[in-house]
Amino acid sequence: MLRKIIGSFCLLVLLSLIIYQAESAEQGKSFLWKIELDSNICYLFGSIHALKKSMYPLKKEIEVAFEGSEILAVEADLSSPKLGEALSLTMQRGQYTGEDSLQKNLTPKTFKLAEAKLKELGMDIKGFNKFKPWFLAMTISSMELLKLGFNPNYGIDKYFMDKALGKKDIVELEGVEFQLNIFEDLLEPLD
Repeated sequence: MLRKIIGSFCLLVLLSLIIYQAESAEQGKSFLWKIELDSNICYLFGSIHALKKSMYPLKKEIEVAFEGSEILAVEADLSSPKLGEALSLTMQRGQYTGEDSLQKNLTPKTFKLAEAKLKELGMDIKGFNKFKPWFLAMTISSMELLKLGFNPNYGIDKYFMDKALGKKDIVELEGVEFQLNIFEDLLEPLD
């Protein structure tokens, strides 16, 4: 039960931070910090995976910090060469094998809520019956963000990975597999 509460709290905090940072970006604020130690400089920049096109161009100091950096460190490398592999792994890890199904892993109440939400989004829950609850939650969240005008093609991480490709080293801090493990270990179905 405690894991479910912690998982729900983490998800709410994450969604709140996404909305707060997006609103801050629209107001001209940014989450960019400069860390200096001796002659070494590191920039820490808060990233959102989906933004609105209107949030570009980025502030000049953000672009200058990127241009002056030798390495781009990201949560997970989803640059063009690695995106297909990441999507494939997500689909593989997000599906049940054998006789297990979404309906068997959700309470009847939660299943009906998910069915109604998918219907509202123009989708049928039957198409998700072999997917795990975290995959369904990720899909619904993504669809809701798209409805609000947020698009992963305008995400900060994608923007900088596209600019860094072939010009800078891209280093993963976590990786896709690490993040998928968090979904599977932490985000169990909630009643």
